[in-house]
Amino acid sequence: MEFFPILLGVVLIIAIVYRLMRSSNGAKNVGQSQSETRRLVDVLSGDAECCVRESIAWNGSTPAEVLSRLSSDSEASVRIGVAQNENTSKTSLEILSKDVDLSVRREVASNKNTPRHVLEMLIADDSSDLASSTASFAAQNPNISPGVLRNYVTRVLMRVEREQGGGSAGYVELWGIAANPSMPQDALEILLTKCPTIKEYDAKNIKHGIASNPGASLKLLSLLAQDDSPYVRYGLETNPQAPQSVLRICYKMYGADEHLAENRNTPQDIIEKCAHNENVRIRAAAARNTSAAADTLSILASDSNEDVRGTVAQNPNTPQELVERLSLDESEYVRSCVAKNPMITHAIAEGLVVDKGRVREGLALNPSVSEDILDRLSKDENEEIRVCSS
Repeated sequence: MEFFPILLGVVLIIAIVYRLMRSSNGAKNVGQSQSETRRLVDVLSGDAECCVRESIAWNGSTPAEVLSRLSSDSEASVRIGVAQNENTSKTSLEILSKDVDLSVRREVASNKNTPRHVLEMLIADDSSDLASSTASFAAQNPNISPGVLRNYVTRVLMRVEREQGGGSAGYVELWGIAANPSMPQDALEILLTKCPTIKEYDAKNIKHGIASNPGASLKLLSLLAQDDSPYVRYGLETNPQAPQSVLRICYKMYGADEHLAENRNTPQDIIEKCAHNENVRIRAAAARNTSAAADTLSILASDSNEDVRGTVAQNPNTPQELVERLSLDESEYVRSCVAKNPMITHAIAEGLVVDKGRVREGLALNPSVSEDILDRLSKDENEEIRVCSS
């Protein structure tokens, strides 16, 4: 029972910090508001309750100097928060890389701002017990150098060969790093050639990693496009750099699915076919695609399913004439999606500010609406809308 008041207090503190930071964006005296927020964060970072300090350590808006102070906190959970925070300075990350707590060191290894020389130290952790190593975490960090990654792959494969019958644990280390865009092509090719000789489960995970790797070559991705594993195709279809030719192979061999419909690189003729698919989830994925052509979005804006129309309404690349049409949709849900669209015009917002509560709440949450709209919503009869607009 003692835990509940503490939790409630933390939630209230986070809410206060969030609202102060948000309100500072539209304040007349931004400098003063930010200064007040900074003072509040300073005070909370020294709170006696560990969970309060944790909240400050994890908060992405906490300044580097406050995080530096918390990096020497007596509680490992607070130091873990600092280690994962992208605002933490390189100096603090280097100090935390030598922390006595393994979880802290692993968070440092995963932080994309950790300096390369620190990552090289963490990847050199040769513990044969994965449960007590930082190496695989550092190897997944895109900031690490290709040469170091190549050496790591070689090291793991040599260890796997030495382990008689216990190689699967070594391949687990390679699952995540196969997706690292810093992986050199020759190392990826070595991993792919190993797949036919290892357990199917390990091979599938390694191939998925390569398929989802934005830096993988056209040659490798084209080979993987013909794989019969849905998990491998999922990696390809969610790869933001997958070439159109590879995605076309996926469609030709296996047809449409949600991931293919949503990928920005999917050819326009395939996205249009997805817009006509009988599966509503595939149509909604096509409606979410920010590279979908205007004609395709127009088809989806007339869909019989309100979820599909709502997705079109919220797509930032939907033409304004379609957004305006959807702002008059019979579905309150669809109109609320229009209200959340970051590209909404002032004229459309003016029409929605007198709409039903769900729609007004969508406007209140939209960071792009004008100050006069927010001011009107801040006086709304609905308390939730007033809070959202503050």
